Amino acid sequence: MRLPIGGDRGDRGDPVPNTSLRQGGEVDHVAILLPGKGYTCDGSLFSHAENLLVGAGADVLRVDYASGHREDFRAFPHVERARWLSGDVTAA
Repeated sequence: MRLPIGGDRGDRGDPVPNTSLRQGGEVDHVAILLPGKGYTCDGSLFSHAENLLVGAGADVLRVDYASGHREDFRAFPHVERARWLSGDVTAA
């Protein structure tokens, strides 16, 4: 079951889009997919991993933060970008 979630706001007050893939019953493990700069959860590496995880019985949380696609994100120093991403991931 795919459940879009997006009410939580990240470091800059923007919504952090994410999707929860639920098995529909009780599970004992959850995987969180966090793509890197210039990549999304729709990329082939994440799609393959997601399929394996769901097949193994895990719930999956796909975090599709958009900060890496914003022009102002790349203008900040590395430390600031890391804090921004950390806040977004925490919100998700």
